[in-house]
Amino acid sequence: RFYNVLRSNSLMLRRTRYRPRTTDSRHGYRLYRDLVNTSPKYTPAGNGRLVVADITYIYTREGFAYLSLVTDAYSRYIVGYCLSRSLDAEGPLKAMYMALETYRAYGISTEGMIHHSDRGVQYASKQYTDLLLSQGIRISMTQTGDPIHNALAERMNNTLKNGWLFNEGDMDFRQAEEAVSKSVAMYNNARPHKALGMKTPMEIFSGRGGNPLMEYRYN
Repeated sequence: RFYNVLRSNSLMLRRTRYRPRTTDSRHGYRLYRDLVNTSPKYTPAGNGRLVVADITYIYTREGFAYLSLVTDAYSRYIVGYCLSRSLDAEGPLKAMYMALETYRAYGISTEGMIHHSDRGVQYASKQYTDLLLSQGIRISMTQTGDPIHNALAERMNNTLKNGWLFNEGDMDFRQAEEAVSKSVAMYNNARPHKALGMKTPMEIFSGRGGNPLMEYRYN
């Protein structure tokens, strides 16, 4: 009865949903300097010059799942992704392997490309950095925990979760995997961006149109 009185008078505190921490920078792996948040800030001049990577979480009926995204910063095209049941490096690795295959499929060189991420253990792990270095990719990491230093990757997380994955808590893991794949396809192919001159990421990535903001800056 006591709790009913509190509830009827809006005096009950709302239970907050646990939010998993996806970044753990307390590790002994090498940390790399930030090649993006420089002065002036680095801006890619074309596809395959800069990718941003991050991990976010998704609620499922079976518990949390973790979505790794790799995005081409010039075109905003999601070149790699993986939904995983755990926070180990396997998810980010699969997403990065997909990204490399995507670039190869479109004949885009990744030699000298910058890979920018936070300082989390997944991205700093030897397995992950060895993959990047073996492909001639330069590694860049944020120097603080401030999300603004990996702003594009954070925006991508927010766009997919809040713009496309409406019913994430109602899905099991397999359904969430399917929803992520469909959401990425829709985002890449059907969502025009104001920052891309109202073109889709696919139009820019496939070479059917240049990024007007980047072209203005470099011409």
